[in-house]
Amino acid sequence: MLTPEPLAPSLTPTRTSVERCGRLPKTYIELAQDRAVTPAWQRYRYTAVPCDEMRSIAASHSASFFQPDPLAAHIGAMAGNRK
Repeated sequence: MLTPEPLAPSLTPTRTSVERCGRLPKTYIELAQDRAVTPAWQRYRYTAVPCDEMRSIAASHSASFFQPDPLAAHIGAMAGNRK
């Protein structure tokens, strides 16, 4: 069910540190057809904080709605790599 999303969580600054967050494994699934968070902005984000694994699917911002099977397959595969 798609509903409006509040902006406050996205606009509230957060603090991270190597001790608390930096050592956690990071993965990213790029949504290549996203117009809300463009692929260029996504690349900036996942290179600024390097990821251990990055995958891409031809999906828009609502991948869980329009491309659930490829998204679930990537999440499952990435989770399996963490064992």
